[in-house]
Formats: sequence, C-alpha cells, structure tokens
Amino acid sequence: MNTIRSIFKLIALFVLGLSLASCGLTFAKATPTPLPPTATSTTVPTPTRTSTATKTLIPTFTRVPTATLNATATQQYNDMFDFVASLQDDGYLDTTDGVYHSLDDYSKQWAQLDWYLWSNTDYQPKDFVLRAHMAWSSDIETPNPSGCGVVFHIQPSNDHYVIFLQNTGYVQFGIIVNRNWQGNDWSRWGKAQNKGEADFAMTSVGSKIDVFVNGKHIKRFTGFQSKMTDGVLGFTVLSGTNAGYGTECDITNADLWMLY
Repeated sequence: MNTIRSIFKLIALFVLGLSLASCGLTFAKATPTPLPPTATSTTVPTPTRTSTATKTLIPTFTRVPTATLNATATQQYNDMFDFVASLQDDGYLDTTDGVYHSLDDYSKQWAQLDWYLWSNTDYQPKDFVLRAHMAWSSDIETPNPSGCGVVFHIQPSNDHYVIFLQNTGYVQFGIIVNRNWQGNDWSRWGKAQNKGEADFAMTSVGSKIDVFVNGKHIKRFTGFQSKMTDGVLGFTVLSGTNAGYGTECDITNADLWMLY
C-alpha cells in the first residue's frame, strides 16, 4: 500500500509540474475571478436557545493568492495526500482521486453576541477534505459560545451548512435554509478554553460529514439528502460577546482536497 501510494504521489507531482510549466507559472493556483459579495452574519442557536433571524452584510474584499511550487509547497501536498489516503484506509473515503489547493490564511474579529460572520474562499467543492489550524480568543473572560468555523455548500440564496469549533469544547453543526436553522447538532471535542487552538479537519461526501479535532474523529453529522451537494466554501468567526473586539479567529495552514 505504501509503495502504491508513493507511486501515485510521484505521478501527481510530475503531472502538476508539467501543468505549471505549460502555463509559465510555478504553482497550480491561478488568480481567481472575484466572487460576488459574500459575507453574512447569522445568529447561532445554543443548546437552550434557538434563534432564527439572519442579518446580511455586504463587505468588499479582493483576494489575489500567489504561491510558488517550492520545497514547502511540495511537503504540504505530500502531507495532505498522506492524510487523505489515511482517511481512505480508515473507511471515511472511497477514493483519494482529487486535486489539491492550499488556501489563504483567514483572520477576523467580530463583536456581535451570538452571531457569525463569514468570508468566501475561491472554491466551490462538491465532495472534499479540509484541514486547518484554528485559534480563537475573546475580549472578555466569560463569553458566550464562540470560536472558528467552516461554512460550506453556500448557495446563491445563502442557504448553507456550518461547523463551529467552539470555546465551550463542543463542535456544532448547523443547517441553514431560508435563513432559519433546519438542523442543529452538537458533540464534545475537548475541554472549554476561552483562548485556545486546535487542529481541525473534516470530510464532506454526499450527505455524510465527518469532523476530526487534534487527530481524533469526533462525530459523523448528516446533511439533507440530495440537498446542497455543492457550493462555495468559506471560513467564519463566531462571536460570543459585544465587548471590545468581540471574538477573534485565525485559521492557518488550510489545505483543501477536492475529490473527483
């Protein structure tokens, strides 16, 4: 298995190099066409409270990612390939066939109690694997649930799925349709920590969504069957306080594997 996996990695890197050489670039990541204004803040339910209002914001931002195929980028690709292959070995994926993208870092502060604000990436994956390092903090010592998250399969209507890695030590999964929460599920990932960090990973294949924190499988969530099967991918900050800067979220070293 390791020999076959190494051969696939060498072939993938060789093909990647040929593609880059042909277009005069050194990394397979083109300047994207900016997406329409995309950030939206939506109130977040807690285990004891369900809230349904949605507020839409329209910020302006421009993303111009650049990268170079160097030793670091190659190592990132190899590490992500090995991670995806391990998910297949463990039965979470049926295939490793896909394309790799390194995502830009995300950093955002937001001060609006129990709401979240997201920014889109340049990608609209269907089935995918994502992993990243997440770090969060709040301006007060005892905020409401807050932290970092991933918004995915975002529709033109802003219907979407969202997963939060919270300071409470819980992972929260939500399904938002017509600006209302149609699903809400929780699972503990660790101890509560107002200022903390963790390695996050997830798979989204069909209606099955698996979440991993610090290398441990936390839970399998289920989305609506045959609903929101693809759409824009984004990162989000969940604010637990109105005070000061509110909550800050930093998402770094984010790798995306878009499955075929």
